Amino acid sequence: MHAHHDTPDMLSVEEALEKILALTPVLEAEDTPLLEALGQVLAQDAVARFDIPPADNSAMDGYAVRHQDIVGAGPTGPKVLTVVGLVAAGQLPTQEVRSGTAIRIMTGALIPPGADTVVPFEETDEVERTAAGISLDEIAILCEIGKGDSVRPAAEDVKRGEIILP
Repeated sequence: MHAHHDTPDMLSVEEALEKILALTPVLEAEDTPLLEALGQVLAQDAVARFDIPPADNSAMDGYAVRHQDIVGAGPTGPKVLTVVGLVAAGQLPTQEVRSGTAIRIMTGALIPPGADTVVPFEETDEVERTAAGISLDEIAILCEIGKGDSVRPAAEDVKRGEIILP
């Protein structure tokens, strides 16, 4: 066995790679449809132009509430709130969640002003009310959940200005 790594005329892997790359021409940048770009590299970093999500939104279907209104809620002592509206995904909230109220909210919908928590509909008596033909003008919250639960904060996935593809 011979140890060649100490021989002065031997190149390290890094030095050899540097020499090879120095002889390799850099190609001109070209616009390529994404689906045809397999095997190519970006000419420059791709930077996020906006936050994703752009605003706080609901991670699930449920009720947007003020956490302080559901403190202590439980199956034997539910907190009953007045339902003042609905926000679907893609809609702008038109009402505010005030003390003692809730707004029905769908997954991806923007959190209405005043709300800080989303109670999943499974933690309410919505199914029972609907089955009994009772109006959903009110909703009983059957358990206390953590403040901020089921709220996806703005820029949680991608922040404006962040390099998303180097």
